[in-house]
Amino acid sequence: MNRCVLSVSRCLVPAFVTACWATASLAQQGPPTVGVNVLNTPRVQIVNPPNAPAANFIVNPGDLAHALGVQSPITIPFTWDIKTQGIMKAQYTVPTGKRLIIHTVSGNCNSVNANVGGLAIGVITPGLSVPVPMIWVLDMPLTPTNQNTSGTPVFNVLADASFDAGTQFDITFNQASTAGGPNVFLSCKMNAFGQLLDVP
Repeated sequence: MNRCVLSVSRCLVPAFVTACWATASLAQQGPPTVGVNVLNTPRVQIVNPPNAPAANFIVNPGDLAHALGVQSPITIPFTWDIKTQGIMKAQYTVPTGKRLIIHTVSGNCNSVNANVGGLAIGVITPGLSVPVPMIWVLDMPLTPTNQNTSGTPVFNVLADASFDAGTQFDITFNQASTAGGPNVFLSCKMNAFGQLLDVP
């Protein structure tokens, strides 16, 4: 019985010492890298790359819109009437720190015994008595008008025009005429569609 115990002890002691040496050796080497064996290919090691970039999160959706150039959509209404066409006034002013982009302009006019040529969204310029035309929207033929004629022209114009902060707008035209008489009417309404961008 004692011989059997001694024999087993002789086997277990060297095995225990060998296991301790292996454990100490692994501890000195540091954490092992992960190895992946792919069939019919050399051994591939996967390790974390140095200086791995940190994850980025978009907290404010407005930041994404700013990056894509889409910020504050805006609709600017304009009106024009042949009876008040000589009075220049700013119908819209681009706010400080913004840039206005006008993409499209759409609207219509109601006309009775009158017409207008070269209707446009203009920019008020110091020293000038009429706005400078910037976006042409309508040109009704300046043919002689007749009594009791009417029309409702509709327009939709692509603009894509840019304006700096402080720019003032009003409606202007090249020429207008009427047939005279008690029934004379010409009025136009339009909307400019675009967006306001923050100026860096």
